[in-house]
Amino acid sequence: MIKKNKITEEVEKTLASFDDDIVQQINPFLITRIRAARSQRMSKAKKGLSMVFGLNQMLIIFILLINMVTVFYYVDRSAQYSQREELVSELEAEYHIDQSQYN
Repeated sequence: MIKKNKITEEVEKTLASFDDDIVQQINPFLITRIRAARSQRMSKAKKGLSMVFGLNQMLIIFILLINMVTVFYYVDRSAQYSQREELVSELEAEYHIDQSQYN
């Protein structure tokens, strides 16, 4: 209960300070400092955002390159496989080998 009374008193003091007719002097440079700090934060945020965007583009390009290399590798492997199949069929025909003689 005592804490609640203290809190209530502090709130009343704060509200009373707003109700005073005395105009408090504001530092004329306060607004300019606030604007400067805000613009500095905004520029840092934009710089960070552009860096993230650039890294995302690099990552996408890298993944596409890996995919292209993989596709060319497997296309080449399938071409080699078909050449092997042709060679095996030619050897079968030349030496008259059938399925029972493979093993």
